[in-house]
Amino acid sequence: MNTSTCFQDAAVRLGFVKYRSLFLTLLLLIALSSPLWFKGQLILFLATQAAVMMLVAIGLNLLMGYAGLVSLGHGALVAIGGYTTALLMVDAQISFWIASLAGVALATVTGVLMALPALRLSTWYFALVTLTFSQVVSDLLVEWKGVTKGFSGIVGIPAPTLFGRSLSPVEVYCVVAACVVLAFILSRNLVQSRIGRGMVAARDNPLAATAAGVSIWRIKLFAFAISAALAGLGGAFFAVQKTVITPEDFNADFSIFFLLTIVVGGLGRLWGPVVGTLVFF
Repeated sequence: MNTSTCFQDAAVRLGFVKYRSLFLTLLLLIALSSPLWFKGQLILFLATQAAVMMLVAIGLNLLMGYAGLVSLGHGALVAIGGYTTALLMVDAQISFWIASLAGVALATVTGVLMALPALRLSTWYFALVTLTFSQVVSDLLVEWKGVTKGFSGIVGIPAPTLFGRSLSPVEVYCVVAACVVLAFILSRNLVQSRIGRGMVAARDNPLAATAAGVSIWRIKLFAFAISAALAGLGGAFFAVQKTVITPEDFNADFSIFFLLTIVVGGLGRLWGPVVGTLVFF
């Protein structure tokens, strides 16, 4: 095979990958817009909830599917994002947009702090640490009654406002769906980048990745930070979508749900979180 033929084959493959990515993104947009074709608050409520779960699952798929870190405590990170947003909106009367940024920031910082000691452990010991962390957060939500209101939870979480007007359920869904699309594109670009290849190398063969110049510690910490940030954002939307959140919303089964979602959809596949979420909903 001569050089020109090789270049032609490479160009064809690059063109296929480009158009395939565009097609998949368009397919995601069609799937997310489908609830708007039907009338009924129940369908819209379920679609918004599914989109929130999809957002969290995309982040967990980056962490588990590509970085190779098993997390059983993602429900706790969602709880941190949700409770932070709800408390700031209800008690401090802060707008959703600022409160959600605070929730994302706190979830990210908490996730990184949780990951720091755990990254020295093997995969399943790391999973046990995250599971323990989830239980600690669950207990705090119950016992720290002065802040979290205990079993009563936080009631009356208002809808997000924009230019002084409360967003309707349809508009809230559109915002969540837009965030899902952006998270999907971010995940796709990240996986195809040098960082994504470093994640896969660290997952498959840490010694070879280290020899190639990949910082295992940094790349896993980065994956956990991105995943925790998406979990915190999902928690913020979860709070305003339900209008009432309690500790029972964030039990151990909640974390296991996200794990099952990406496993059923396809671990380490871009479409895994989307397919897995649709299967459960």
